[in-house]
Amino acid sequence: MEEAGLRERQKQLRRLAVLDAARQLFAERGVDMTTIEEIAGRAVVSPATIYNYFVSKNDLLVALFEHEWSDVEVRLAKITVRAGDDAATAMTRFVEGYNRIDESFGPPQLWRQLIAASFTASAEVRTSYQQISDRFETILAERLRRLVTAGLLRPDTDIEALARSLSAIADADFHHRVRVRERWTRTPPDLLRRQIRQILHAST
Repeated sequence: MEEAGLRERQKQLRRLAVLDAARQLFAERGVDMTTIEEIAGRAVVSPATIYNYFVSKNDLLVALFEHEWSDVEVRLAKITVRAGDDAATAMTRFVEGYNRIDESFGPPQLWRQLIAASFTASAEVRTSYQQISDRFETILAERLRRLVTAGLLRPDTDIEALARSLSAIADADFHHRVRVRERWTRTPPDLLRRQIRQILHAST
């Protein structure tokens, strides 16, 4: 039993080493210019070992994004409602925080590769990618329930529908900046707040 546990830990450490090497090389050289052999060399494993974990480079890229989500969820939990906030201000801060975390993953060109990978990777990975979006909606819904408890939203608010709408705003803003920029620029907070306020008004 102890030996099996050690093998599993070693397997997880090798997987993390591959993900770390891939992230470094994708940032340095770009996804298209990075080969599995180069990732294997950086991670000090064989290319065959990488293929034991990932079907393709696209699968590896999406797995890297999934790995980042453990940190994303922790950091989102730290974005709190402040005294004097109304619902629109509180949710604007939350959406801005979410997009800043996304930016920390890598530059826009890396995100373009990730988005493309989500359409061309295996069915299992595409499902995982969709689950990431679903988790953000779940986190949004939990945050909205806190606003109801705080008296900032009406008790009869359709939380799930509102979470979907706010997620769509966050995704549209993020994808626009990914498509048109080589470096990150921020959407003016007033513009984002107006969009969120309109959604809140239409939903309550």
